[in-house]
Amino acid sequence: MIQGVSVISSGVETSLSDGVVAFLRDHEGTGMQPRHDITQRGPMEHGESYLDYRLDPRDIDLLLMLTGSVSERATKRRTLMGLFHPDYASTLRFLADNGTRDIDVQFKGDGTVPTNERQPALEIVRLKFVARKPFYDPSGVTVPFAQISGGGAFLVPTAVPTTFGGSSLNQTQVIDTTGDPTFWRAEPIITITGPITDPIITNQLTGDKLDFTGTTLAGGTIYTIDTRYNKKTVVDQLGANQISKLAAGSSIASFDLRRGANSILVVGTGTTAATLIVFSYNGQHVAI
Repeated sequence: MIQGVSVISSGVETSLSDGVVAFLRDHEGTGMQPRHDITQRGPMEHGESYLDYRLDPRDIDLLLMLTGSVSERATKRRTLMGLFHPDYASTLRFLADNGTRDIDVQFKGDGTVPTNERQPALEIVRLKFVARKPFYDPSGVTVPFAQISGGGAFLVPTAVPTTFGGSSLNQTQVIDTTGDPTFWRAEPIITITGPITDPIITNQLTGDKLDFTGTTLAGGTIYTIDTRYNKKTVVDQLGANQISKLAAGSSIASFDLRRGANSILVVGTGTTAATLIVFSYNGQHVAI
């Protein structure tokens, strides 16, 4: 159940449900993300074969109630329009019983009731948005990789920061995303801090890997791997492009975390107590 909604515009969060600007009366479009199937039909095939799917943009409507005098409501309407100025990016933040979810939106217009239909002390405004990406968790998760006496796998997230011991790394951690049934994907930002030689990071759930065989990161060298869509970059601490260091067979284009037990294997040699590998991500959700 949604308990409140606010908008983040120009870095400032403004409530749309506490009455200062508006009360939230109703909302639409926060259920399951729309999708379309990718199919193909062979020359002699009856029907068609399913290949995959893609999520589609969603429409979100907020039904807000403005109260006060005529002039007060006019001021609130102008405030609302300023919050969704086309020059600014806007994010809606929903406070629900299962946590906080953000979604980036573009304002499509408002459906303010005609002047002659407004009541003496209140009016209803319908704000229309389009969201082109799923909901996401604004708080994020940070997962370090560390050697543990006795080896084996363990569940994360866990406390950070944590560093490695010994001279080699062969560690599996399970990033379990089954806690929220609406979890869809996460595209992590991964940092590798040297010293380490031939680091390889594999998601054993999907088979995707980031293979830096043939590469040595000296102490103090940091590689940042951004797997987010429209990013897909590898840069060092100076900002220099290092994507060419990925070996053949690496899958930065598709590397992500899925719903389920993501068993992440990290291996490398030449490590010290200064070596550190960290996953940071914001889980994406198909609904609130």
